[in-house]
Amino acid sequence: MTGAVACMAGSDPERILQLPDTTGMKGEILIYEGHRHGFDICYRVAGAELKEWGAGEGTLAEQLEAAVDENTTAVACIISPWIFCDLLLPEVVEIPHAKDVPVIMDGAAIVPPIENLTLYIEQGADLVTISGGKGVRVLQSSGILAGRADLVEAARLNMSPYASVGRASKVAKEEIVGLIVALELLVSLDHEEQWATWRSWL
Repeated sequence: MTGAVACMAGSDPERILQLPDTTGMKGEILIYEGHRHGFDICYRVAGAELKEWGAGEGTLAEQLEAAVDENTTAVACIISPWIFCDLLLPEVVEIPHAKDVPVIMDGAAIVPPIENLTLYIEQGADLVTISGGKGVRVLQSSGILAGRADLVEAARLNMSPYASVGRASKVAKEEIVGLIVALELLVSLDHEEQWATWRSWL
């Protein structure tokens, strides 16, 4: 949800209050047909309309190029062990970026490996969400939103404590502190030793 609202309303106070009504805003999020899953409701709750691409004629790049139009607020990508797209992220981002359209990525389960904390931003994603409750190993209700500073700030303004659609997704201060401590522990671990332990269990 946070990525969707940041792209649709930005930091505009009137638009923030208007969501989930997207009248007068770009309200379509493009999503690859193979990336549809139950959790894409998070985009729809924010007011976005999902528009699928990837099932037409021509290459995937051509189909994405044709799908991005004046109503596109963002292109959504899902990175998951069981969800795939033959068009790799660096290839995906090139197309919407040429039209000043951001790419938002659901990377809830991308950690481990630890390198994935920054990999997808380095590959061009504008916003990446990572669950705090999976590989980061802290509370399930926490998470990380990383990426472009202006979009992260817009997401913050669209969330609690402000009156916005994100108010219902409030995270307690104690959970935020827990997430920060968990991240500090995560980056200080000997990950090779940890993988060796996991392999020995297998």
